[in-house]
Amino acid sequence: MRVTHGMLASQFLANYERSLARLDRLQGQLATGKRVLKPSEDPVTAVMTLRGQAELRAIEQYRRNGDTLLSWVRTTDAALFEAEDLFKTLREKMVQGASDTLGEQSMAALAAEIAQIKEQFGAIANTSIGGRFLFAGTNTGEPPYGPDPADPTKMVFREAAGPAVQNPGGNDAVIEATLKPGIDLPMNVIGKTLFNTPDRNGDTFFAFLDKVVERLKGGQTVGDLLGALDDHEDRFLRTHTTLGAVENRLEMMMRRLEGEAAITEELLSRQADVDIAETITRLNMQENVHRAALATGARVLLPTLVDFLR
Repeated sequence: MRVTHGMLASQFLANYERSLARLDRLQGQLATGKRVLKPSEDPVTAVMTLRGQAELRAIEQYRRNGDTLLSWVRTTDAALFEAEDLFKTLREKMVQGASDTLGEQSMAALAAEIAQIKEQFGAIANTSIGGRFLFAGTNTGEPPYGPDPADPTKMVFREAAGPAVQNPGGNDAVIEATLKPGIDLPMNVIGKTLFNTPDRNGDTFFAFLDKVVERLKGGQTVGDLLGALDDHEDRFLRTHTTLGAVENRLEMMMRRLEGEAAITEELLSRQADVDIAETITRLNMQENVHRAALATGARVLLPTLVDFLR
């Protein structure tokens, strides 16, 4: 077969375009750090990469949910620790008020101190994070502790019985955070249960404190109310214990999610990322091949009739 200069030129251009394409692909891999630049190059790897990226995004969302839950739990934990300290002070004052040897002025002073303790418990009931009240159930936009709708002169833990705008207060709904499919952990402690569960005398917590204050103001002892104090304190302690169990499980789940994220990222890297050192070496080799091809093409395509007449 007779080989013409036109055939040589066509073959050279075809090889030249293939060489440019290889250079372009290697440069694209270095620029993006990805082995597969478009799905058509490796459909199986592309699908696996997309699935891995979707899984990683889901894990990151679960971790964000966990961070939010952890903030709620730790803030609630701090509030319950403060409540336990207040119970110690409250018990000390009530034990003093159980003695009938105290004078009226001493009784009145104890009543004033316990009234201040009640207000501090009210502040605990209105604990918030990011403008959301932790003990209000799902009605997080409204402070649950406030004036009693039936008697505005008294401060109580209000219960929401309808739309938040018309019925401010807390409900008994649980807010849950999803940490994995099928794994939902409660974010909130139900303040309605914590503060409005009746004691052995039928009084809610703030009504109990009001009774103590009224007794002391009237010069009466409060020794018979220590049993009711035990009821309320025990409920706070049980709630705190349950919260601690949730916090422990949450921390374990967060560590697990962190491990899953690391494993998923490693698998994605193996599937989709290029070996930088290898790619740079291949790019240098391809550049040398490309230069050699250009030089060879220039020599092969150079001769013309004028060249032969020199």
